[in-house]
Amino acid sequence: MKLVQDLATEFGADNLWYIYRTVYKYTDCGPSIGFQIKNLPGDHPARPCYGGEPKADDPIWLYCDDLGKLGSFDDMRAAGQEVVGVSVSSIVEGSDAEVSGDTLHDDATTDDFWKLVEAVNQEASFLWERDNSEWFCLKCPEGEPWSFHVTWGELKWHVDEDDMPPKDVVAAVEKFVEDGGNITWENSVGQQTHAYDEYFPLVGAEGWTVCEYINDCF
Repeated sequence: MKLVQDLATEFGADNLWYIYRTVYKYTDCGPSIGFQIKNLPGDHPARPCYGGEPKADDPIWLYCDDLGKLGSFDDMRAAGQEVVGVSVSSIVEGSDAEVSGDTLHDDATTDDFWKLVEAVNQEASFLWERDNSEWFCLKCPEGEPWSFHVTWGELKWHVDEDDMPPKDVVAAVEKFVEDGGNITWENSVGQQTHAYDEYFPLVGAEGWTVCEYINDCF
């Protein structure tokens, strides 16, 4: 497959595992790179096993560290093995989400490959931030909403600088985040936290309220 030949030249690689590992290491989302291999013997050690038996597909998709069992390109050529497809996908850490990505065949170019890597990386980055952040909605006394989220202690507003709330309210939000971003209130059994989709007073900003919500949007 010409795409694989071109990637090997670009990376100075003599095997598929090196191509996968280089892309994995230098891309933020650590994508899974798969290669579809034709003419791989049924008992080849690179074939993943299911129920104690090697998967029998031909051609067969191999991913990540299984690629290291194929040997060099010279080994593959000598054995009559051929790459007929390339895939890029990603599992999003700290999340149940996966990015299915896409597959490349036939006349795909290195430009097509890198565009796919970037698309997968962007989608994975979005899902990681979505699922590893706390999301809040803020309302002024008149009911106008603002929103922000907190990722590992970093506050990010969802508005332009010119549309920010008043400075004293921003300061109250920053103090709220600094203190852990926990919405607390008292009831008959004591202090409670994390009531989703309910608004509670924002300490330090009279009349303003804040609500934590679950962001399940894509």
